[in-house]
Amino acid sequence: MDDFFKGKSKAKKVDTSRANDVASTVPWVEKYRPDSLNKVCSQSETVNVLRESIQSKNLPHLLFYGPPGTGKTSTILALARDMYGPELVKSRILELNASDERGIQVVREKVKNFAKTMVGNNANESHGASLPPYKIIILDEADSMTEDAQAALRRTMETYSKVTRFCLICNYVSRIIEPLASRCAKFRFKPLPKTEMRAKLTQIVDGEKVACTEEAIEALIKTSEGDMRKAITSLQSAYHLSTTGKITDATVRDMTGVIPSTVIDKLMDAIQKDSFGDIQSVVDDLIYDGYSAAQILQQIHSHVIQNPEFSSLQKSKMALVFGTTDFALSEGADEQLQILSMNIPTGANYHFFKEGVKPMWEDSANANGGRWLVEYPRRVEKDINEKWINTMLALIGESYQDSQNICGIVFSNRKTCYRFSMWTRSPDTSQGIKEIGETFLKYLNRDKSNEIESIPFNRHVASRGAKPLFEAKKQ
Repeated sequence: MDDFFKGKSKAKKVDTSRANDVASTVPWVEKYRPDSLNKVCSQSETVNVLRESIQSKNLPHLLFYGPPGTGKTSTILALARDMYGPELVKSRILELNASDERGIQVVREKVKNFAKTMVGNNANESHGASLPPYKIIILDEADSMTEDAQAALRRTMETYSKVTRFCLICNYVSRIIEPLASRCAKFRFKPLPKTEMRAKLTQIVDGEKVACTEEAIEALIKTSEGDMRKAITSLQSAYHLSTTGKITDATVRDMTGVIPSTVIDKLMDAIQKDSFGDIQSVVDDLIYDGYSAAQILQQIHSHVIQNPEFSSLQKSKMALVFGTTDFALSEGADEQLQILSMNIPTGANYHFFKEGVKPMWEDSANANGGRWLVEYPRRVEKDINEKWINTMLALIGESYQDSQNICGIVFSNRKTCYRFSMWTRSPDTSQGIKEIGETFLKYLNRDKSNEIESIPFNRHVASRGAKPLFEAKKQ
């Protein structure tokens, strides 16, 4: 107590270990996020315009758009720190992720309440200059907002433009309604060039004292495709999961799910040889190893485009096939079957017949019989693989009453459809054959969708002009 009144109070020691622990757990994406416009990688045109806006204190509403990981959010946050300083940036900025909070109620409450608040233009202590008399509202992923919310936001932007500026950030500018986009200065953010990404990754490797090969950095640049956030996240993940303490290009491939080039070459060789057995073997291995169909499609596309052995016409035709497959995948189609169908030439068949029976009309077992036919459009059917498995399992398990009359089943890949056919020994005049057709239809409609109500029976001796002989029973 005497020491206190005599001014001899002891200084309290600051425990820095906790602060160091917190700093070590911060994701590198946040740790190395630029805190000033001077540190923003690339996007020089946008940065120069924003610097002029800071000096003139005349900032318009902004619309940043472009691919992910190109610095859109980092740029507006860096601009806010340069404009308001680190002390006031939290009170002058409202940041919302519009993909989570995207309804009209959010615009009416959170955004409007913050937008109408007045602010002063007191001096910035760290910059020694007066502050602009407005706040900034950042709406990240604004292209996920509903149209009603965007329409309500338009009126809010007009009413409070004197005290609030808006910055809309999106990947697809076409999803922003035109009345809203026309009120903003648009800035397109391009994928980062390789030189900028290499410099940033090298800075992080040196700063974190990571053992990383040059090949690994090149692999990060290649797999990220101009996405800096993806590259930094992959680098940190590879660092934590590396068992040898050194990051190599193989580590990066395993982390990012990139298929080895040798496997892609093997698949392309099988495709060029037109060997469906080899194609199926490679595709099955890729799917069982956990590679996504989108990744397989992307790497095959890159291989084809960069291969000088293919002519421009061949590349154009293959691009059409890739586009059809990509659309089917986006609609929820089965991945394994789509990759297979992409590689199966149009007109190829995939059959499952009893031993000793050939999938030919001329075979003695098929000569007097026929086939039940079912077709599904390529672009709308999502569970073709499941239907094919159901029909095979039903045949193997002898779920048909007159299974001795069944020769086999065929799956055909056609230009506009997938075709299933059940081949029989006898013609459709037999009651047993009709029961086979009804059972076949039942297994194709096991999801109770009843999308196919009737199927035709074609005799092998006169396969054209067939009409449905029965209709599916409603469940």
